Amino acid sequence: MKKLLLVAALVVATSAAYAQGLINFSSYVPGAGLKVQVFQSDGTTGLAGTDYLVQLYAGAPGAGENSLVPVGSAGHFLTGAGAGYFTAGGVTVPLTVIANPVGGGEFQVKAWAASAGASYDAALAAGAPNTYGASSVFTLATIATAPAPASNLIGLTSFSLVGGAIPEPSTVALGVLGASLFLIRRRS
Repeated sequence: MKKLLLVAALVVATSAAYAQGLINFSSYVPGAGLKVQVFQSDGTTGLAGTDYLVQLYAGAPGAGENSLVPVGSAGHFLTGAGAGYFTAGGVTVPLTVIANPVGGGEFQVKAWAASAGASYDAALAAGAPNTYGASSVFTLATIATAPAPASNLIGLTSFSLVGGAIPEPSTVALGVLGASLFLIRRRS
């Protein structure tokens, strides 16, 4: 009876291991043609070190951006010549998030300044200029399951931190406003 229970436990554990997708949470995998950087708001300076965090978000196919949830733990960016790239390692995506690895899933990468908060949502709520940003949502048609190698983030595109930036009014808009005030004053 003990052997039967042990075998049953092993079957359940093995099934649980296969019931999740595996993602290589890295933006730099040259062998797969993946070299995607994340930039500061200037669009040219790569995010570097532990001053910035990065998180993978996932959801079922067709779920949409607002339905994506964070998976795995937040990682950080490389430094020096690797600035802008992250290699946070393997992330397990539960089936409760993507529904079926064979059917794929939708993904998004979000980055933020560590000084803005411990999570992307905290940085978003703080609303400080140029402290958070997100990639476009992309689809992975199939997601690897154990024991296969993890799926790469093919479809990820570069993005910059932009959050909370307040756009300055254009010179033309200020000119029109000034002219309007001048005409109003002149009539009185």
